[in-house]
Amino acid sequence: MTVIELRPDSTRAQVRHAHEILGETDPRSTVTLRLAADLRPTTPGQSSAWLQLVLTWGQNFDERILELPEQSPDLTAGEDLSDLLILAVFLASSVRCDGRDITDDVAPIAREALEARNRLTVHHGDGEAPTSSILLAEHTFTNNTSPELHERWEGNLAIEESARTLYHDVWPTAGTSEPLRKPFSEFGEHEAPPEAPTHITRASLDAGGDFVPLSTRAPRPRGLAYELATTVRQQPKPLQEEIGEILFELVQNTEWHALEHAGGRTGANCRAVTFREYRYGREELAAAMTFDPQFVRYVVAVANHTQSLTGRRVDSLSIGTITVVDSGIGLARSAAMSIGEGHLYAPETEVGYLTKALAKSLRSRRRMLGNIGLARVQQSLANLRGYMSIRTGTVEVLRDFVTTEFEPLGEIARPAPPSVLVDWIPPSEADFVVGPRVGTAVTIAYPVDIGVGD
Repeated sequence: MTVIELRPDSTRAQVRHAHEILGETDPRSTVTLRLAADLRPTTPGQSSAWLQLVLTWGQNFDERILELPEQSPDLTAGEDLSDLLILAVFLASSVRCDGRDITDDVAPIAREALEARNRLTVHHGDGEAPTSSILLAEHTFTNNTSPELHERWEGNLAIEESARTLYHDVWPTAGTSEPLRKPFSEFGEHEAPPEAPTHITRASLDAGGDFVPLSTRAPRPRGLAYELATTVRQQPKPLQEEIGEILFELVQNTEWHALEHAGGRTGANCRAVTFREYRYGREELAAAMTFDPQFVRYVVAVANHTQSLTGRRVDSLSIGTITVVDSGIGLARSAAMSIGEGHLYAPETEVGYLTKALAKSLRSRRRMLGNIGLARVQQSLANLRGYMSIRTGTVEVLRDFVTTEFEPLGEIARPAPPSVLVDWIPPSEADFVVGPRVGTAVTIAYPVDIGVGD
């Protein structure tokens, strides 16, 4: 029987090795996943890597045994369970604790917690700092869509233009004379303000309370972080709406390339959208360095850049993060299949197809490809002094927009050149090659609060 283990101190190399073991194991086998107690991620990359390991295990094997330690979290406290634990219990064939089969006791609790996270839910399952998340499971009735992500489009619930104002208000594109599109009044959209409209927003269709888009609930830059992000801003669109635009691109993308094909043989196609802030001082950075050195270097770069701009010492940083994880077939394989080249997808061609997907240079049909509007996302992250990582297939690519500058787009967005990934490949193979896994994990990060001294 194959056994893999996930502990708080599991290194990147150990997680990669676990994926390699899963990749070499007969899908008809019984595979046991041992989850340690107190799994509290120190970075968004660690959090999504753990979740991808659970999804890869949960989608590929006939018998999936989950072993929980005796001191595991109280599964009756559904609101304080981590997404990782909910999905692990949900995907397991059986759950054991201290040698006892507890499946009948915990499976209904995990299912109830999963159903609750059909809407954006604030919980403390990952530690003291609050996490907000939405969980989707395509093969369920309750969680195959979310009323906070999907809207009616051509007779189906989808993430198309009708859903956009769930994520953010619609503003004119800067530097163009393009007029606003007409509001979808049937979904509560209207122009605002009425006397001299500047944008389209959505009103609540429910009696009692204003509608609040996801952009408003995503991590929000404040104080000095907001001041630095808006110093050279020359457009009326609020900064938070730009964050909402990135979120819409990322979630729409995973809807397109992960919905139709599950990444594993069981068909249990799951997705997660997560908001969280991570606070870093010296001690927290030292702890995070073990698993996520590239992300730590980004946080240090933000601190150094802030000090050079303000002449003040940075004592702490809060980094806002948005992570979208799916268990589909992966971004590169999706690109290959969209142009009828799925048979050519292999480890040696993976990076080439990933480049095409990210560069938006492959446009047989946007709906079929489901690519990320990388150029637009990069420009927004450059304004935010942000960070982005994409982990899919067997590799992880990432970019720090503080130390690696991005050339602003002109009025017309041109396809990115074939070398789009040159600035994204980490210098170390240990950071680049992460082992075979289902789906794609995309994380963006940006400063939301900066603590400074004299």
